[in-house]
Amino acid sequence: MENTERDFSYPLAVEVAQLDEKHNLKLSAYQTLIARLTELHVANINYDVSVTLRYGLAWAFISLSFEVQEPIHECLILHGRSWFSVRRGPYFRREVEFRDSDGRLRFAGSTFSVLLNIENRSVFHKRETPFYMQPPIGNPTIAADPRFREQLAYDDIDHRVVRPSYLDLLGHVNNCRYGDFATDALSPAERGRLGLIKRADFYFQSELRPDDRFTIQKTTDTDAIYIAGRNDTKNDLSFYINLKF
Repeated sequence: MENTERDFSYPLAVEVAQLDEKHNLKLSAYQTLIARLTELHVANINYDVSVTLRYGLAWAFISLSFEVQEPIHECLILHGRSWFSVRRGPYFRREVEFRDSDGRLRFAGSTFSVLLNIENRSVFHKRETPFYMQPPIGNPTIAADPRFREQLAYDDIDHRVVRPSYLDLLGHVNNCRYGDFATDALSPAERGRLGLIKRADFYFQSELRPDDRFTIQKTTDTDAIYIAGRNDTKNDLSFYINLKF
């Protein structure tokens, strides 16, 4: 059956709370818009969480990347589209794009997700999903990869503990929280550059679970800021966030 996912468009509002004091769209707002678009769309095509939970599974982001074509500095209505583009092993790649009411592309990107067994936290690897999915149609919006492979030296910036308000239905820190972790690690001058961001990549390496203690780290380059999160409770790397300007 032909995949018709690209035929659907969804209006999404950029709200006051999603802009910072310099009228720049927050990092977490980009994530929230992408997550909201994805949730609306997979509900529309019948494999959202209400369906996957029947099989003890839930979608979990492994990475999220986007490129900004035209920065957003005001409240407006965006029109989002999303489609399943590629499956590579356990990774399901989905594209997203957001246009304004004049049809101008404001930002676009890709997510890689897995189906997570909510009881034992294992990743679903079977070829056939237990629910129907239309076949992937390609047409990637940007170059993207589910893993960050560089080795960098970071400086410790902040020490935190996972609070109940950070958690979502899966019992781990919701992906949209990580943009705020990154923002809090930036200096005032670095936060001022968020209106010039060209690309962001979020890599979710290992879950942050209730009461986990973690350290936020940072290093910088001429046109980039790199942020990492070390889970001190489990002694592993939890996340990487790369910002390009």
